[in-house]
Amino acid sequence: MESSTIGTQKKRLAVLASIFLALTFSGCEFKPIELNRVEDIRIESIKGAEIKGIIVLSIHNPNSFPVTVMGANFKIFKAENQLGTASINEGFRIAANSSETYPVKLNANVESLLSGGIMGILNMLGGKNPRVKLIGEIKARALLIPRTIPIELETEIPLSGLNL
Repeated sequence: MESSTIGTQKKRLAVLASIFLALTFSGCEFKPIELNRVEDIRIESIKGAEIKGIIVLSIHNPNSFPVTVMGANFKIFKAENQLGTASINEGFRIAANSSETYPVKLNANVESLLSGGIMGILNMLGGKNPRVKLIGEIKARALLIPRTIPIELETEIPLSGLNL
């Protein structure tokens, strides 16, 4: 008889927990975070076509809860030409209802740029802040809900501070 009372209590607790979770999360919509622009780039190492560095991203989170970015993958274009790819493999947390900058470790492969030889490099580095287009996706999670957010951003790449 005592075991049936414990079983009933567990069922009631499960029902109450389900109702609480449903009420808590029913008004929470996971809106996509917005990548606004690239603020800065700091190169840490270059080995062949592989570049490792820090990219400082301006990101807006319209949600009333923090969002954790788990990673990202992008293709980098100038005009119609793909210059290379980039990835963010380390996660970071974006504050709720905020527009802030976040320094993030970046791995890039610019083999396509190097295959253009010196003219391709000069074309890319033409001007202090060349405009490029980033197309890819960010993998994020909020409230235990994973989401893939497509990104298409045209931005200037601030090369003026690079010491190459």
